[in-house]
Amino acid sequence: MPRSRNGRIHAATVRAVADYRGTYRFNERWQPGDNVPAMRLQNIVFDCRNAYELASFWSAVVGRPLGADDKPGDEEVVVEMSEGPTLYFAEVPEPKTVKNRLHVCLEPDQLRDGEVERVLGLGATMVDDRRRPDGTGWAVLADPEGNEFCMLRSAAERPAE
Repeated sequence: MPRSRNGRIHAATVRAVADYRGTYRFNERWQPGDNVPAMRLQNIVFDCRNAYELASFWSAVVGRPLGADDKPGDEEVVVEMSEGPTLYFAEVPEPKTVKNRLHVCLEPDQLRDGEVERVLGLGATMVDDRRRPDGTGWAVLADPEGNEFCMLRSAAERPAE
């Protein structure tokens, strides 16, 4: 069961329930053992003004390569992750105008504060520093096109569960 950082079960966890016509409703909580179609999250898509430049920034952030055929001027560029969804960058004509409704949270292998400084050096900006003196909290940053993301504590910085 998916849990939030504080260990509570996510209230938004839902299940798809098939009716006799094979259509699905998404208004009931998912339960282990429910028979639902299997799906895999394939891409996280970033709408952007310059796909190659923004993908290059994220490539440096996550330490993963761009797609083998990607080059400057491409309207669609990917960052190939070793596991999980691909980061996909697609050029759009309109600029970003409001806060993201969805954002990426990163858990670094290294200590959080060092990674915050590293990504600031790559071109990120600090949006909201929510780090606390006791080491808890996180940093809200933005990539060069203004997409917000969070830098969480590394596993080594969290208490053993």
